Amino acid sequence: MRYEDMALLVIAGGESRRMGKDKRWIVWQGLTFIERLLEKAAGQNFREIVLSIEKPSARWTLLAKKYGAVLAADTRIGYGPLEGLRSALAVANSGYVLVVSCDMPFFDFDVLLPAVLAAENHIAVLPVTNGKKQMLAAVYSRRILPLLEKSMALGRHSLGCITEYPAVKLMDMTGDTVCFFNVNTPETLRLAEGRMRNMARRVPVVSISAAHANAGKTTFIERLLPIFGARGLRVGVVKSDSHGLRLDCEGTDSWRFMRGGASSVAVVSPEQCMILQKTKCKLELFSVAQKMEGADFVLIETRAHGVPPILEIVGENERLVEASEKITSLVSAGSRKAEGLLQIAPDNLELAASLVCFLTGFTDEAGCLFELDL
Repeated sequence: MRYEDMALLVIAGGESRRMGKDKRWIVWQGLTFIERLLEKAAGQNFREIVLSIEKPSARWTLLAKKYGAVLAADTRIGYGPLEGLRSALAVANSGYVLVVSCDMPFFDFDVLLPAVLAAENHIAVLPVTNGKKQMLAAVYSRRILPLLEKSMALGRHSLGCITEYPAVKLMDMTGDTVCFFNVNTPETLRLAEGRMRNMARRVPVVSISAAHANAGKTTFIERLLPIFGARGLRVGVVKSDSHGLRLDCEGTDSWRFMRGGASSVAVVSPEQCMILQKTKCKLELFSVAQKMEGADFVLIETRAHGVPPILEIVGENERLVEASEKITSLVSAGSRKAEGLLQIAPDNLELAASLVCFLTGFTDEAGCLFELDL
């Protein structure tokens, strides 16, 4: 079976209560979430496209016309995605459908090809990532429609009832967890935005920042580095020093060259190298990070010059920073919570390392974030 033989059902209903605004119309890379998914779908040549919505509107009608889609509005209140799936299946003409939620910014249709190829002998093929069943990124047969109707008649309201049906296949796709990363809250939106920034950079970076000196930035990075090393990652570190820098010890050849007027000196040994260069002004930390060779990503330690994504370190008794486009998450030992920001404890180093890996583009580190239920 191919995508050309199937329908695409886009689940676009819901009230976005956890997000605080309608996430379907959040702009992502120049297009709204819903349009970005439809743009991706255009390259797959689906037999038909169905948009599952809570109720019709002029905006939905225009969008459906633009992408050649059919609208399927909910008729039963209080059933959430279960009703969205039922109503969309009811208007689809294809025997098999691919169901995708519109809030997965890193979704890749190629990842679901194994589920498509396995679909013909099952009424549903559900991907499973880190133990979580991806009900809204799955393949369904229209033969499941009577079972949905029966479950709803019995008062079932959750999509989870589908896993109880016979001929439902669970397919492990843990290695592709980032594909299923969904944006439900302001916290997850900031994480997705941080990762997206790094996907456009030559060298990914994460800034470790704090409002004042002696906040523990250096110690935090120092404790993370062995974890990255154990994962086989090469990590560069850039930090600011307002007191000035002196590496060319008096009497060495590099010191003699610099004293003699050289603008830069490089020293290369069998195991390491050093480049010392005079500058007319203080360089931006990010620009220095982009010049680091051989690093999978770079951590920038800074007080005021960090670039997103930024992990802000806050002391136990300090005032929590407010959510902003720059701050991605907080590292705080305090019990107070900052609204709109992922908050992790400074001693939860494995989670912090996985968060950094997610933000820098390492696809196998999204699973830990599913566990947070953001």
